Amino acid sequence: MTPSQASDVAELHRESIKTGLTASLGRRFCKTLYLAMASTPYSFILVCEDGQKKLVGFICCATNTSKMYRDVIKKNFFPLLFSALIRLFSLSILKQAVKAIRRPKKFKTGNFSEWQLPEAEIVSIAVSPQTQGQHIGTKLIKAAFDKLKDLGHFKVRTWTSEDNKRAVAFYQRQGFEMLGMRQYHTGGIYVFVANLKNDKRINFID
Repeated sequence: MTPSQASDVAELHRESIKTGLTASLGRRFCKTLYLAMASTPYSFILVCEDGQKKLVGFICCATNTSKMYRDVIKKNFFPLLFSALIRLFSLSILKQAVKAIRRPKKFKTGNFSEWQLPEAEIVSIAVSPQTQGQHIGTKLIKAAFDKLKDLGHFKVRTWTSEDNKRAVAFYQRQGFEMLGMRQYHTGGIYVFVANLKNDKRINFID
């Protein structure tokens, strides 16, 4: 992702990922966050454009989620705070932010804790609704897997809400194994892990 694409990435995030804290904090915060994540050495953002150079999909990955967020906050605390300040006056959003920060480390189902999961994570992925069914999500996952392997990471985790059946089916087709569920501020979320050394993705459905 280039800095000039950050606005489009933020807009696509808010259009496609409407649940969760990031979208609720507004477009300016979302853009600031993605610019920050693109500049840290612990994450990368890949984008997909159509023939008219219009952004139709993106994927954001962290090689170490904890280090990524610490670096993002250390270098961008005030820009992130100011971009979200008006939204944080909403009591419901403030409660959501507190719950997100204090998220549980153990899972409702599954005999493991977050500390036992891979360091690498797919933080977010989105495809424009107008281009659904063109295998863009699969191409983004493949590109992210290839880059993670080049960086020496052979396992990656990701999450999705229990009621997002489309995302659950998508991750399972891409070779992710569902390990358990955690109660989050938006409800129950499933945790998935993919072993990149044993890539069994089915690529004919997006």
